[in-house]
Amino acid sequence: MILTPPDIFSQTLLAVPMWLLFELGILCSSMIRKRGEHPADQAEDADKQDQPPATTP
Repeated sequence: MILTPPDIFSQTLLAVPMWLLFELGILCSSMIRKRGEHPADQAEDADKQDQPPATTP
């Protein structure tokens, strides 16, 4: 969907909320931890690597 208002005032009224939502998305994504950064996640991954691979009969 492309929104292109005809005048500069309407473009500004549309651009400012979109820009703020973009910045809010960046802020929220920076707060979410990636998997593997937490020590408990690393312990779980180490336990999974100790098991042999599953085979099909």
